[in-house]
Amino acid sequence: MIRTLSAALLLTALLVAPALATREPTVPPVYYLIDYGPNHLDNPDYITWIAELPPQLLHFGKDVPMTHLYGPIQAVGGENQAHGRNREDTRRLTGAEVAERIATLQRMNQALHAAGARMVMPYTSAITFAGNPDTREGLFDFIDHWDEYAQFGLGAKPQSDPAEWIALRADGSRHTFGKEEKPAYYAGLDRYVAAITHPDWRNWLMDVHRLVAEAGYDGAFPDNTSAINDYSSQAQAAFRAYLSQRFAAGQMRQLLGVESVDDIELPRERGGIAWVEAQRFWRVTLAEHVEAMRAGGREANPDFLLFPNLGGPTHIAEYLSGHADYYMAEGGAGLEGAGCSVTRVIGNVYHSEIHDNILDYVYGRDIPGDIRPMLLKLGRTNESKKLCLAEPAAFGSGAYNGVRPNSRDIQAPYIRFLLDHPDIYAGKTSTARVAMTFFPMRDFYSIEGVNANHTQAARRVFQRLGELQIPCDLFSETGLEPGALSTYDFLILPDMAFFSDEHLQVVHEFVEGGGMAIIVGEFATHDELMQPRAALDWLPQTEATGQFGRGTVLHTSVMPTQTELLAMLTTGSDRQGGDTRLVVAPGRATRPLMRSSCYADDAEVVVHLLNYDIPIEPGPRKPKSQTDVHVRAPLPAGASVARVTCLAPEMEPFSPQYEVRDGACWFTVPEVPIYMVCRMELQG
Repeated sequence: MIRTLSAALLLTALLVAPALATREPTVPPVYYLIDYGPNHLDNPDYITWIAELPPQLLHFGKDVPMTHLYGPIQAVGGENQAHGRNREDTRRLTGAEVAERIATLQRMNQALHAAGARMVMPYTSAITFAGNPDTREGLFDFIDHWDEYAQFGLGAKPQSDPAEWIALRADGSRHTFGKEEKPAYYAGLDRYVAAITHPDWRNWLMDVHRLVAEAGYDGAFPDNTSAINDYSSQAQAAFRAYLSQRFAAGQMRQLLGVESVDDIELPRERGGIAWVEAQRFWRVTLAEHVEAMRAGGREANPDFLLFPNLGGPTHIAEYLSGHADYYMAEGGAGLEGAGCSVTRVIGNVYHSEIHDNILDYVYGRDIPGDIRPMLLKLGRTNESKKLCLAEPAAFGSGAYNGVRPNSRDIQAPYIRFLLDHPDIYAGKTSTARVAMTFFPMRDFYSIEGVNANHTQAARRVFQRLGELQIPCDLFSETGLEPGALSTYDFLILPDMAFFSDEHLQVVHEFVEGGGMAIIVGEFATHDELMQPRAALDWLPQTEATGQFGRGTVLHTSVMPTQTELLAMLTTGSDRQGGDTRLVVAPGRATRPLMRSSCYADDAEVVVHLLNYDIPIEPGPRKPKSQTDVHVRAPLPAGASVARVTCLAPEMEPFSPQYEVRDGACWFTVPEVPIYMVCRMELQG
């Protein structure tokens, strides 16, 4: 029996989400250090090094009592690919050795906390284990000797063999993590992907995390927390239970063409609502699995935290709200880091293309609930590594980009700046007047072979808004709730062909109350279950504008250019009038190599300026400061400004001259090398 919540309860929690986080007060960034090195245990030199600049979140490798992969083994440290090349590393520890390992880890964690580390978390994994069922090596060996470890509270021996825990592909073959089941770095052992719905695997991971907590850790980092398309018998049964809770019998007949839930199997091909619901199911059960791992830790420590690695997070993070505390995003297409790639055109002429992680941070910040994104995407130049810390501070809430031991000294001025100025980042709310829907699950929608284009269109709009220096908050599928749009003037809806009745009502009320909806491409032609919808009587034809209540609906069939987008966001009714930009570039519409954000509380308005003319990779092109940056900071109605102060990690503070007019504070920043914070103290 699985010691955790049911998928049905988790689905209910997702569909009845908490209030939108967009206008919730921010929290300061969390200094996150990742160190997979092997020399942490009983090492006073390491404790001294940590104390020099103690992280708020310290993330280790497999320095644990029992690994998810093999059970209790000799080696410590490393991530999922470690401890296979040398077979001696995987020697199973005796019960006495495990007890000594726990005592050693407890001493280490006590010393780390005394040195100033606030949270310490080791590496685990949500879905992988290793061994050989024929030779009974790896986890199979540990299961065979399960009863020898009763003193560690493991409970009854699993009723099934680990060979039965393996996730299956649609064709019935076993899933692999990567291309091979027997990768070279496992020295002849197999690496398996587990079926997260299997009760024995789930219970084993709960024990792994309970022991992590007993060793004195504050939480754990389960890697590979991915939504695997699993077709095992456990997953099939769980899918039928999920649908029974999701739909009445009549709905299943209409949507899925079956008379009984017993006739349903997980779909094997993309297309239709069955594929969408399967993707939701795999994510709901992943959230259940994450909840179980955290619950295991909380059996020993009620405050135990979980920090799963989601890889590409946008299709998963929303489902984990309330079940995890942080999440990692890493990898993806293109260059990692922040700044620009530089391509030589001819002679001394170069083309710069910006690379940023802003949407990842804003999406994570705006998900309902208390979950924070941590990225692991550092550039290769020193300046890019510094910019990578400015991004989460300027666009996230409680977020960070992982610092490595070999980059800590380079990034130290930025680490200390963020630690020394928590008041800049605490208790502020976004001042954005523009909001946009961003529903990542729409990537799985398709009709007659045509895939939904929503997320691609949303990313293009977001990029153009960034170049225009227009802040934009993002509304997720669970965040677009009644009343959530009341403090915004504009709502952009990019290619939202599939839209629920509830979401449609939110937009209807927003426009009727005086807001402007900018609709790009198709809109609400189907509901979220892919059922066709009759034409909306208040929606104008494409390339037209219509009035509805006190508001406006603008409908365009094609992606607006930057000039067109700027015009849309600076004209309209009295409610929408005025400039929405934070940086106004005389003589040009954009500053394409800058990005900006703005937050406020009752005491001050804070503008963040980031320079992306920073090469990510080493090369002939050098970083170039942004100069003569003309800032237009929005002010609360009736407010005046006592003073303006500009700060940067590697510059002396200064106070520029400023002017208050047209509901904003105007001033010029002479130079932005990488990151600048401008604070406007309010009075009146």
